[in-house]
Amino acid sequence: PTFDRGVLFARALADGGQVDLALDVLEALVEEKPLLVQAHVLRTLLAVDSQRTELAAACARQAAFLAHDQPMVSWICSVAFEAAGQARRARAAKNHTIKLLRGRPSQEVLLYADGLTTGQLRIVLNGR
Repeated sequence: PTFDRGVLFARALADGGQVDLALDVLEALVEEKPLLVQAHVLRTLLAVDSQRTELAAACARQAAFLAHDQPMVSWICSVAFEAAGQARRARAAKNHTIKLLRGRPSQEVLLYADGLTTGQLRIVLNGR
C-alpha cells in the first residue's frame, strides 16, 4: 500500500527519538482516518516499544479489526497482547498468524510489514 503522509511523518518523528510526539500524531491521524490500518499498526509498534502495553493492546485490536486477514497485523497483535500480559489473546493471535501463512509462497511480501516476506515471518514465528 501507499503510505499516508501522516504515517510517514510519525515514523520520521519516532526514528528521530520523538516517540511521544509520533504517538500524538498517530492518535490524531486515526481520529481523522479511522480505517487507516498503517496508522494503527505503527501506533501499536511504538506503544509496544515504549512499554505502553495497554495502549499497544488497544491499538492492536483496532488493527486486527481492520485487517484480520493480514499475517503481519495478526503477528503484531500477538506481540502487543503478550506485552500487555494477555497470554490467551497472544496465543490466539499467533495461531491465527500461522493459519494465515499456510499455503502462501515464502517469497510473498506481506502487507504492513516493511518488506518482510512470508518466509521471514515464518522464521520469526519458529523462534518464539
